[in-house]
Order: sequence, then structure tokens, then C-alpha cells
Amino acid sequence: MPALNPPVIQTSCDYCETSSGESLVQHFVLGYQTEGSLHVFDGVKNFQLKTGTYWLAVKNKLARFRYVSDREEEYKAISVTFPDQELLNFSHEYEISSSKKIKNTAPVITLKEHPLLKSFFAGLAPYASFSFSDDDPLMKLKLKEALVVLLKCQPELKDLLFDFSDPHKTDLAAFMENNFQFNLPLSQFAYLTGRSLSAFKRDFEKIYGITPAKWLLQKRLDKAHFLLKERKMKVSDVYAEVGFEDASHFSFAFKKQYNVNASVVGKEAAGG
Repeated sequence: MPALNPPVIQTSCDYCETSSGESLVQHFVLGYQTEGSLHVFDGVKNFQLKTGTYWLAVKNKLARFRYVSDREEEYKAISVTFPDQELLNFSHEYEISSSKKIKNTAPVITLKEHPLLKSFFAGLAPYASFSFSDDDPLMKLKLKEALVVLLKCQPELKDLLFDFSDPHKTDLAAFMENNFQFNLPLSQFAYLTGRSLSAFKRDFEKIYGITPAKWLLQKRLDKAHFLLKERKMKVSDVYAEVGFEDASHFSFAFKKQYNVNASVVGKEAAGG
């Protein structure tokens, strides 16, 4: 999956057997899986995109990505990122708009195979070796071509691509229970639930009776304890899985909460 602020056209390669990452998808990204597979976890379900898959990453979605190479070779994908302004310009130029709001969309949508998609990506690779400025006319033409092809293949995607409204107000408790393990600032949790930061904190405390920061810490530690004791996972795998930024912060918080080192819990669970 491309980085949070990637070049508009790029190839992504990971010269290792596996690698992983976590992010809020900040732009729509059209991609083609040329080698390896992409595993995506959205907090509830796991998705797998295999070699030869065309996909669309959906803006404002949380996901954890795991890249897996085939036959110990590199992972490769080629993609086009759609900046918000270019989508808006296209919408105005061609008078295309969203007719309904699409809810509960997966972070990555698998696209149907189509000759136009195949032809577009076959000609896209040479462009990835160039660095384009935001106003480069060639880049704008390729973005426009990508959008025309995408809409020819799956016209219904216009309701996703050209919805320029803020996220709708969601069930805060359900959203947090599904997404607490993603390492985001509170401001982004607030935005994704359709609230200002102050409204998010106010609504949160009405529901849970404690601050979001305290709830997130406790929820993540409880999940970590479960993974160590019941799933017998390693500390090195657990801390990122539950939303801690680094191992040292996790170890300190775990010891303070349970009065025992996380490594000890892991060893005991493994029979060590």
C-alpha cells in the first residue's frame, strides 16, 4: 500500500519476505498487484489481495497492511493516488457528483478485471520513474485518464470518489470498539466519527465515564494481556498489534497496570 503522502504515480517494492504497516488511508488510490499479496485488516475483517488484482484503497479508512512476497521475491504494486483537489476539478469539469452516501465500505475494494484497466496499467509503469509536481500537465492527464477508465469499468464508484462531505456522525461506541487498536491521535478518531474533538470527548465520557486516553490505554493493555496469555504471542509482536507506538512505552504501561513484566506473562504462557 502506498505511503500516507505518496507520489501521485508510483511503484512500491519491499525486498523482504514480509513487511507490515498501519495507517489511515488519506486519499483514494487505484492500484494493481503485480507481485506478492497484500493482506488488509480493518479492525473486524481480514482481506487478501493476490497477484494480478486491481484494487481501490478508500479514503478515510483505517487499516493494517501486511505485504507478503511470493517465492521469497519482492512485493510489487503500481498505483495512482488521487489528490482531493484533482477529484474536485474532475467533478466540476465533467459534472459528476455523488448521488448517495456509501457507508461501511471496506478499506480496499477489489475491482473487476477489465481490458481498459489492463491496458491502462500496462502503460503506466514508465511514469513511476519520474517525479511530478502537483501542477504538471502530464500528471494531470494521467490522473484524468485513470478516473475515466475507473468509471468506465465500475460507474457506481462515483458515489465514493466524488463524495466531498465530511464523515457522517457514527455510533461512537461501536467505532471505538472496532478500532481502538489503531494508533491514531484523538483528533483523527474524532474526525472519523463525524465529530469535532470537543464533541468527541464529551460524547465519549457520557458513554464510558472516563477520558478517551484512559479508555484506550486500558483497552489496549487488556487486549495485549489476552494475546500474551491466551494466544501465546511474543511481546515484540503484541505491542504494535494493540496500538502502542513503541515497545518501551508498552512495557512500562503493562508493568504499571499488571505489576508484572509483559515478557514474564509471555514466557509463562509459552511454558517457559
